[in-house]
Amino acid sequence: MCPQCGYEYREGMGSCPDCGCALKGAASYARPRLSKEPLVVIYEAPDELLSRAVKNVLEEAGMPVVEQVERTSWYDNVDLSMVGRYSRLLTLESRAEEARQIVADFLRAYQRGDLALPEEGQE
Repeated sequence: MCPQCGYEYREGMGSCPDCGCALKGAASYARPRLSKEPLVVIYEAPDELLSRAVKNVLEEAGMPVVEQVERTSWYDNVDLSMVGRYSRLLTLESRAEEARQIVADFLRAYQRGDLALPEEGQE
């Protein structure tokens, strides 16, 4: 738990993603503290791999993110044009603009071929 703001964080983080305070000692994974701030959709992922990749990029940037999966993996063999999106990614309303910029930068790099998604079954 962050000594400054009380945010519960993942093991191995060097600074608190909530307030930026330097973290010392061993940390353990726990859920972040609850916020009354509304969540907003920042990205609608067409498939599981892209959903995971974008979510990981946001988390690595210290962005709080929630994934709402709208279909299970058994749909993945179905024509995507017939099914729609795989998931929605949400963040706090106050961080939405920053998160959308992170997603846009990631997707531009991916479309240029600068990045590759992991193969299915890999992370």
